Amino acid sequence: MRLPDFSRLNLPPALMKGIWFVGLWAGGVATVTVLAYGIRLLILPS
Repeated sequence: MRLPDFSRLNLPPALMKGIWFVGLWAGGVATVTVLAYGIRLLILPS
């Protein structure tokens, strides 16, 4: 899998690092939320 190339947007490296950090953080939060919801449904069937 090739990472997207943002170099042509000419963004400063600090901003790129921030974008990557926010993206990874949002992905992690979404994953944990989905896992927690699935586990809760398994443990507490409605």
